[in-house]
Amino acid sequence: MISRQNTLAGGTASGKSEYVSEYLTDTEAIILDGTLPTFTGAEIKIKRALKAEKRVAIHCVLPESFPVAFVAFLNRDRKFSDEHFYRTHSATRVTLLAIAEKYPDIPITIIMSKVTYTSNSSSMSFRELGFDNRPTLIEFLQREQYTEGSIKKLITQSS
Repeated sequence: MISRQNTLAGGTASGKSEYVSEYLTDTEAIILDGTLPTFTGAEIKIKRALKAEKRVAIHCVLPESFPVAFVAFLNRDRKFSDEHFYRTHSATRVTLLAIAEKYPDIPITIIMSKVTYTSNSSSMSFRELGFDNRPTLIEFLQREQYTEGSIKKLITQSS
């Protein structure tokens, strides 16, 4: 019987699929993959899981570099507007902060993804961030808030 529900969160092209295939393949859990676009939607899923007596945990993949993640986004088979990239990366962070503040018992793991390009290929690596306590995690999430406009600016400045 599955006793845990992991939510895998992060903006589009942040490395969620690569992370799950590398680190969560042996996990006995229901894994919900998404961008956490709204707190209301996330809260509905959390309440359903808790009502079903599941242990909820969130793994959030954040890219080390918006410009590098944006290149990956542009090269995906699934095409979306550029605004989709900015929106999902901004919304994920807003929603995650709200969850961290409202649900102190839900473990949140922050994973930083990094893409390294060589002349022939690319590879992705992951680094889990450690936090001594919930207030430290919340402080980190507060510092990591970006608006859609600020993400767009970071990307255009790097071009």
